[in-house]
Amino acid sequence: MKVAAAFLLICFCIPLHGQNTLNLDDIWTNGTFTPRKLESIQWMQNSDFFLALNGNRIMKFEVEGGGQGQIVLDGNEINLQISEFSMNQDETKILLLTNKEAVWRRSYKGNYFLYDLADGTLKPLSEKGRQSFATFSPDSKMVAFVRDYDLYVKDIDKNEEIRITDDGRENEILNGWADWLYEEEFYMTRAFEWSPNSDKLAYIKFDLTDVPLYPLQNWTGLYTDVEKIRYSKPGEKVSEVSMKIYHLETNKEVEVNLGEEKDFYVPKFQWTKNNDLLSVMRLSRVQNKLDIMHVGAHSGMAQIVLIDASRTYVDFNFINELFYLDDGNSFVYPSEKTGYKHYFHFEMSGKLIRQITTGDFEVAKLIMADSKSGNLYYTSTEEGSTQRHFYEISLKGKRKRRLSIEPGWHEPTISPDGKYFVDHFSNLSTPPNYKVYSISNGKLLSTLEENAELSEKRKAFGLVVPELINFETVDSTFLNGYSILPPNIEQGKKVPALIYVYGGPNSQKVKNKWQFTGRELWHQYMVQKGYAVYCFDNRGTAAKGVIFKKQIYRNLGKMETEDQILIAKDLAKADFIDENRIGIWGWSYGGYMSALCKFLEPELYKTAVSVAPVTHWKYYDAAYTERYMQLPNDNEAGYEAFSPINLAGDLEGDFLLIHAAGDDNVHIQNSMELAKELVQQGKEFEYFVYPEGAHSINVGETRKHVYNKIAEYLLKNL
Repeated sequence: MKVAAAFLLICFCIPLHGQNTLNLDDIWTNGTFTPRKLESIQWMQNSDFFLALNGNRIMKFEVEGGGQGQIVLDGNEINLQISEFSMNQDETKILLLTNKEAVWRRSYKGNYFLYDLADGTLKPLSEKGRQSFATFSPDSKMVAFVRDYDLYVKDIDKNEEIRITDDGRENEILNGWADWLYEEEFYMTRAFEWSPNSDKLAYIKFDLTDVPLYPLQNWTGLYTDVEKIRYSKPGEKVSEVSMKIYHLETNKEVEVNLGEEKDFYVPKFQWTKNNDLLSVMRLSRVQNKLDIMHVGAHSGMAQIVLIDASRTYVDFNFINELFYLDDGNSFVYPSEKTGYKHYFHFEMSGKLIRQITTGDFEVAKLIMADSKSGNLYYTSTEEGSTQRHFYEISLKGKRKRRLSIEPGWHEPTISPDGKYFVDHFSNLSTPPNYKVYSISNGKLLSTLEENAELSEKRKAFGLVVPELINFETVDSTFLNGYSILPPNIEQGKKVPALIYVYGGPNSQKVKNKWQFTGRELWHQYMVQKGYAVYCFDNRGTAAKGVIFKKQIYRNLGKMETEDQILIAKDLAKADFIDENRIGIWGWSYGGYMSALCKFLEPELYKTAVSVAPVTHWKYYDAAYTERYMQLPNDNEAGYEAFSPINLAGDLEGDFLLIHAAGDDNVHIQNSMELAKELVQQGKEFEYFVYPEGAHSINVGETRKHVYNKIAEYLLKNL
């Protein structure tokens, strides 16, 4: 149905008195609505027990223990802030990460400690400098880590460090540490893997010397400095990767034969169940062909066993769902060849055994494939694209059953023996909770955390549960959306509408999931100021099949803005929306979208706020841009067509542009070039630059400041 028709469901209410009023400190400073979490869940050998990080404590839970955990280690008592932990396989030691300092979005440096569970002693992993990505060997005797871009192994019993590489240099050679592009676009940080028998380490060496340098200004000090990072833009050089297999018993290294071509990515590698067989993924530069290769650990020779090819692009999210079964005879991998993402079962040779899941829905995440029980466990959109439910199905595609219960968003963690799962669940009206269930009969065994007080706080602050709605776009496709409406709209009164947009490829913002943190909580702040807030996932976003997702290929910005503009025009028809006070805002891809929408339809939108936008695709990184747009020389028209810079002359009315000078992801160059063109076109606009902060603009008080800046601007201009 059209959005305006859906609005007729609104209930016009009498203002509520005696409620708390939401303020920015509640959102960004005081943690008023911050849910308690269970993190780093790790099942023990006896699957009746598991460990989890709860605050600064490592807790041991029994599946039928009623949710009352036992403290294994209290970080406060040993004066350590525990960021992450892992337990070794023989359950004698815990590896703790503390003093974690971000490098880029996902990478970090920190200090690791080994905690002995038997005698309670705590020892630093190394005293020779900060470490990254420390990982136990499967036999529990060693820990591999990266320091100063070189790979090391620590022999725990001998208390000795073995240096695997010695040529690591920042911005030039990275060993076992993924470069910026891999980290940002393939979510890889740790670029090494232990073999099953702990006698080998496979790792990637990144050679960045030919990747262009981009300057980031550091404003600290009497004389400011420039930090230069390696950043590949479309059509430019990317890092050259090589892969090695280090044999610890002989101290010899085997080079993996990745082929003669050098312009490709290795977005994922892992050991099969065979200690001498490594699995490596090789992805073409424009990401339309993925080779799954099996590599001999002694010869380094690679054999392609499966090719995943596409007329558009291969979804990079699939790389983490290659699952080798414990029997060593087969593997499971997803494909979109049916028009929807589904799981397929293959022999080790790559020969197809069968398709496992079927239907006009998307599987979302492969949780586990178990050769002993013959079952596959996964989440999917079968109950609707705004939900995620947990399923079990046999590897033969039979006996499918849903294991999750309540409508909403389920993120399960399953025990290795397939007996239990911890369900991290929430929906629009239910705060995040953690419960343990039996897989065999679905029985609830324990409630670990419910965050029940958050529901009471929501009511006490008069916060509105978002309503899921939809919109029929130009080709009769239905788009998911949500609305948050002021509860006290008087009959006959009209209110301004604020549309939040992201809309980037394969993204999803509309979810039946708890929405009372961060940005979503700030939307509630704006609702209390009298604004109706809306959000819609346009064409090109996730969870609705190949056609819906990939039709924007080579034309980023076109269909997405068509959808958002049609939505705004339909909103203007609603009886209680002031058609002269419709605004749009977004961050990153959403900043790109909000600028485009305002420039394309300046009369429709009274104002727009664009935070950290891409303003021309030639300025963004190579891996992301080429995936959806191909190389610039192969799609010049696509790169130019929907650039806010090229449309700047069409701006009319109010426009706020925000960027952080230290943004390593979407460089401030994007906003500077847009601002320059707006000035040349004689356009008035507001521009605010944060001297500190990366893409998230989140250093000290900057996060609260940017949202206050946007709120004050909207209160004045919308």
